[in-house]
Amino acid sequence: MIRITGREKYIWSYFPDCLLDKIQVGHTVISSLENMHETTEKIVMELATKLKTSKIIILSDHGYIRSEAGFAFPVPDNKKRALRDVFGSNRYISMNQADASHLVQDGYVVDFSGYYLVKSRYIWPVPGKYSIYFHGGLSLMECFVPMIEVRK
Repeated sequence: MIRITGREKYIWSYFPDCLLDKIQVGHTVISSLENMHETTEKIVMELATKLKTSKIIILSDHGYIRSEAGFAFPVPDNKKRALRDVFGSNRYISMNQADASHLVQDGYVVDFSGYYLVKSRYIWPVPGKYSIYFHGGLSLMECFVPMIEVRK
């Protein structure tokens, strides 16, 4: 049950992100894409009926990309090691943390406003849990912000 007064100007929801975080390689799949859609649709419909407004605008903060073969761009092993050594499991870091200028020159990274950002859909292995979905760096899906306008 969602508790709202009906007069909210902004509502933030962790759906479907919290469901995507539970899909990992080698683990039981807790949420399927179909279940995520149904859960998110249920939340949106409940909010639409409870809010005292005729228009609702739904935004997303980012997109996700998949890490399986065919969804990520190939990276030579030496570049995967370099990305891992510089970024760890992050998609961006402060330029004060490390020097990634060699990865900028190679075209895998951009420097922007004091940060290094991984371009596009490059992935590299890191120790720890392995998620099928991840934030995509400077990919179109990561930068594109979808908007849905709902009118009652």
